[in-house]
Amino acid sequence: MRNVTIDLGNTRIKVGFFEKQVLLKKAIVESYEDIIQQIDFFSPDNIILCSVYSHHDFENILKKYFQIIVVSPFIDLPIKIDYKTPETLGKDRIAAAIGAWTYAPFQNSLIIDSGSCITYDFVSDSGVFEGGCISPGFQMKLKALNFYTAKLPLLEIPHHFHNKQIIPLGKTTQESILEGVLIGTLLEIKGIVYSYKSLYPQLQIILCGGDAELIKKNLPEIHFLVQEDLVLFGLNQIPYQ
Repeated sequence: MRNVTIDLGNTRIKVGFFEKQVLLKKAIVESYEDIIQQIDFFSPDNIILCSVYSHHDFENILKKYFQIIVVSPFIDLPIKIDYKTPETLGKDRIAAAIGAWTYAPFQNSLIIDSGSCITYDFVSDSGVFEGGCISPGFQMKLKALNFYTAKLPLLEIPHHFHNKQIIPLGKTTQESILEGVLIGTLLEIKGIVYSYKSLYPQLQIILCGGDAELIKKNLPEIHFLVQEDLVLFGLNQIPYQ
């Protein structure tokens, strides 16, 4: 069985090419045309698509040539969804939860997906998505400080950033912004993790997203299972409907 999984995110389009459970190749593409060209060359049996917003035109194009599954909380899934407004639940959050259940079945898992936003989602040891929370990501916070103030500059995330003591001691305005955003977010993550672990001591913490390595490096006291392609793997577990 050959599957192509597509994650249409806020900032990137990620595509995974699977032979059964093996990820043969992944790609970050710039356009729908690039996706279709690569899919056509791969000749998949199924395409599993997840998007943070509607892409009806693109979906219709794919349906003309391929068998396609569009992720939804209302289709057959490997996990159960316990959410008051399932129609508003992000498809990427569903896929990441399925991926977590695949990597750590029958365990309580906290998924931290750090991209444009940081999402925290809990999957119980009985395979139920129980909900979570959404917070602004590193770059979103930096942009907000610039946009909503008169003088604060727009800064980029320094991926070399490392603060062993997690104490903000910025000596310039730029340092103060970076340490406020970065250390503040790291302390948020640490606090949420410890809140969950107080209830579930054997909690599996799965980290994914573009800032995963930055988080892991600066919170060495927390044991993270880093799965960069968690969403793509989760999509690959969804049975053909």
